[in-house]
Amino acid sequence: LPPEATAMLQALYSRSPNSVFEHLKKVETIGSDKFMANYYVGYGHASIGDCGSTTMFIEGVSMLAAKAIQHSPLYRGQEASTRYMDFTEANPVDSTNSTEGRAILDDWMKFYRESQEPLREYLRAEYPIQGGETEEVYTRAVNARAFDILRGFLPAGSRTNLSWHTDIRHAADHLAWLEQHPLMEVRVLACDLREALNHRYPASFPS
Repeated sequence: LPPEATAMLQALYSRSPNSVFEHLKKVETIGSDKFMANYYVGYGHASIGDCGSTTMFIEGVSMLAAKAIQHSPLYRGQEASTRYMDFTEANPVDSTNSTEGRAILDDWMKFYRESQEPLREYLRAEYPIQGGETEEVYTRAVNARAFDILRGFLPAGSRTNLSWHTDIRHAADHLAWLEQHPLMEVRVLACDLREALNHRYPASFPS
C-alpha cells in the first residue's frame, strides 16, 4: 500500500474494533488522501504521520547539505561512501560563491587527486600482496585504503548522493528546520524536497 493508505489503515484501529480487512474496505471507499487531509492535517493528529513512510533520493548536493539532512536521531538512509568511491569528480559546491573560495576548493581537490597514485604505491610497498590473495581483491583493498586515508582531505563542499527514508511526520518536522538553515543550499534543497513531497502526497503536504 502507498504510505498514506498504510497510515490510514493503522489509524483506523484507534476508532474501530473491526479487523484490518474491514478497514481496507474503508480505505478503498473513502480514499487515503481525503482521510489524511481531514485527520492528519485538518485535525492535527500528528501520530498518524508516524505510520506512513517514504524514501527520497537526493543527488549532487554538498556533504554539508547531506549532513544537514542527516542531523536528526531519527535519520535513516545511506550516503555515497568516501571510503570506497573515488571523489575526484566531486566538483565541490562553493558556498562562498567567490573566486577565492573556488581557488581553495580547487587546490584541495588537486591534492586529493594527485596524492592517490603515490599513496597506492606506498601502500603496495608497505603491505605487499599475500599468498592466496587475488590481484583483483588486493587492488580493491589498496584502493579502499587509499580512499579511506585521503577522504580526510576532501572539502566539505564535495558533492555526494544520499537517500532519506522517513515517516511523513518527521519529514514535515525536519523540513521546517531545514528551511531555516543558515546555509542557502540547504534552504533551497528543503524547499525542493517539500515541493516534491507536495506533488507526491498533496493531502499530507499541502502547499
